[in-house]
This record gives sequence, structure tokens and C-alpha cells, in this order.
Amino acid sequence: MDAPAVGPVSSRRGYWLCLAGLLVALPAALAVKSWGSVREWRAQNLRTAVEVTDGQPVRYAGAEWTFSGLRKLHGGERTIVLAEFEALPDDPAALGQVPCDVQLTDGLGRSWSPHFLTDPIVRKSAPRAAEKRLCGGPTFEETPKGTKAEMAATFVVPASAENLSLTLTMASARPQYLRFSPR
Repeated sequence: MDAPAVGPVSSRRGYWLCLAGLLVALPAALAVKSWGSVREWRAQNLRTAVEVTDGQPVRYAGAEWTFSGLRKLHGGERTIVLAEFEALPDDPAALGQVPCDVQLTDGLGRSWSPHFLTDPIVRKSAPRAAEKRLCGGPTFEETPKGTKAEMAATFVVPASAENLSLTLTMASARPQYLRFSPR
């Protein structure tokens, strides 16, 4: 038995059907693949600030947070900024399991992450602050229930940075985050 001959009309038809299938399948695959990225971007960028000033306690992510202040410790081209804050967690062990992100931002929108290589300067200028930990896991897990967890973070910023504020985000409390602004 011979196979039926395929004419030029049916091969063109197959070509157009395949092209139409690609035009539908490709955007659908991109949409499915990027949906998780879009959700993650929204969680990171579409956030609501909870404004906090010096010494004003505020409830956030299962704890009462208080901002102690920002201090500039070292001058020159670069400045070391020490941020001190504390939290009274409802459940220290549970709060210790939640990722914590601390950033320093200025009036121009620039941001800096904590810098860990400034310990000698912090130990010399603010020895009590040098003993404090950064926000996160062990800081809360080792805090007895009913006591405050004292935290500090140091940042290396340009000397020209002004209108500094500290932002603190707990993953469990998104889309809200704390913005500590000194008076």
C-alpha cells in the first residue's frame, strides 16, 4: 500500500497551524514561568512603611520595637553609622525563625546593608553597642521570654549621606516594614 500523497495545500496548512500553536503556547509558557517572579517582586517592592521615631514603641511582627537612634562614629570620605534598636518579642523562639532584613537609606533613595568589618571602630567609640547583635535568628532565640533583645547595626556610608533612616523588614509581616527616622 502506498501512502497518500501530501499536496502543497496540506503542508501549508500544517505550517500555519504550528505557527498559531507557537503564538499561543509561547506567551502561555512565559506567563506561567514568570508568575512566581512577579509575586516575589511585588512582595519585595510594593510595601507599606510604618513610621517610627526615636523612643516610640511600635507593634510589628509579634514584637514591640523601639528605635534608640542613629549615630555617626567616624568622619572622612566615608562615615560609619551606628543604628541601635530593640525588640520585646511575644515568642522569642518563633520570631527567631523569621528572616530579618535591615537597611539604611538616605534622602536620595540610596540604601546600604549592615557592614561587619567596622567592629574595631565601634568597640572604641561605642563599646556597649559593640556587644549587641544584629537582627535575626540567634538574637531572638537566646532572649528569655519577657526581656528585650537589644540590637545594633553598623553601616559604611558616604560622608555626603543625609536624612538617614533605618528600615527593618520581617518576612512574616510583609508587605509592612518599619522605617525608623531620627527626629
